[in-house]
Amino acid sequence: MKREQVLRYSIYSGWFITALVILLIAHLFVPEESQSNYFWYRIIWAEVLCLFFWVSVFFYTQVSGNQSDSVTHFSAIAPTMSIIICTYSILSILVMVIHAYFSVSDVVNRIHWILQITLFVVTALSIVFLSISRSVATSSLGFNRLKAETPKELHDLLAVQESSLDGPSSHELRVSIKQLREMLVFSLYESGSLTELPEYQELNREILSLCKSIAGLHSICKGQAHRFNSLNETTIALITKAKHVSVKQVRR
Repeated sequence: MKREQVLRYSIYSGWFITALVILLIAHLFVPEESQSNYFWYRIIWAEVLCLFFWVSVFFYTQVSGNQSDSVTHFSAIAPTMSIIICTYSILSILVMVIHAYFSVSDVVNRIHWILQITLFVVTALSIVFLSISRSVATSSLGFNRLKAETPKELHDLLAVQESSLDGPSSHELRVSIKQLREMLVFSLYESGSLTELPEYQELNREILSLCKSIAGLHSICKGQAHRFNSLNETTIALITKAKHVSVKQVRR
């Protein structure tokens, strides 16, 4: 089973166990005769917050582990967004639990709703401003076609990285890099129209990102061999993209 699948199933299991624990604790600590009219509403909201928590964890693991996030750059804000959502979920549950121990009164209910709304608004605005910051920051990373590497230049960059790899663990990666190099040289021809293709611009960015990732493999140890598999999958995906760019260039 792949590492990504293990991680995904672990998060699913964590969510299911947490949701079950919330339900069991509520029934064990609050006898049926002591349950108020808001009991089930609180349970449902607690389950929703639990879902928020684990979705944020899932988002962080998926985006942060994406080797080809060179366009959206969500990996830069994923940790902060996850911390904000997790903190909100925990605080909202704590406020709701504390409210349940107070006697019902109009003042207590108003304070509870004010706190819940304030927490939600602060969380929502924090996520919105983070997204705006990411958009503003990445807007200056637009692709300059005049500085675009030609297919031959990309081929040479990949050849340098391929030559830096050795050992049986990197064999599949080296084979995939060689296929990608051949695809760049023999399937794409240099022209002004090539750099205008959005698909080639994206391919260019992702190949440069791949080269940077490979360059950082000098410190890899045996326990991190999965990095080779991840980079190999990325390279295979780039081969498919290069084929797509070739078809688009021919049509133009």
